[in-house]
Amino acid sequence: MVQVDILALTVASLKAVGQIAVMAAAGFVMTRIGVITNDVRKGLGELSMNLLLPCLMFSQVIYCNAIELKGQQCPNMAQTITSSAILFFWPLVVVGSGYI
Repeated sequence: MVQVDILALTVASLKAVGQIAVMAAAGFVMTRIGVITNDVRKGLGELSMNLLLPCLMFSQVIYCNAIELKGQQCPNMAQTITSSAILFFWPLVVVGSGYI
């Protein structure tokens, strides 16, 4: 049976939840004092959807932790992208089918 360090797991969970809670509270306070208006909120939403989230997704796809690979090389990303190039056309199929 796998031994789990409950204290370490709890601390890691609280750190993650704490960061989210602090950011949400900061956004709430800035909205209440008028720093974040409706126009700013709309701009932040567009910025996160059109730039920040795609950057986050690509950074997680391309990330390679060489320490975990134990001496092996990281995968060749150019070859991976080339071999999955057909997936770049999937949005055309979805939109063309009238699904959305």
